[in-house]
Amino acid sequence: MKVPEVCRYSNHEVRFLRLNEEGIYVAVENSPSLPMLTPSDIAECFELLGTLSENHVLKTLVAKLRERH
Repeated sequence: MKVPEVCRYSNHEVRFLRLNEEGIYVAVENSPSLPMLTPSDIAECFELLGTLSENHVLKTLVAKLRERH
C-alpha cells in the first residue's frame, strides 16, 4: 500500500496506523490527518450505521465534535 496513514476497523475496534521510516505500519494514538477524531468516535459511527441512516450518524458525530471543541 505505502500510503502514509491508514485506519483499520476490525472486531469492533478502530486503529490508526502510520507508515514509519522503515516502511512498517505502526499504531498511533491519534490520526495526524484527522486529529479531532478518536478511534472510539469512528468505531461508534460504524456501530450506529447498523441501525441509523448515514445522515443521522453524521449529524450525531458533528454534534459530538462541536461539544468537544
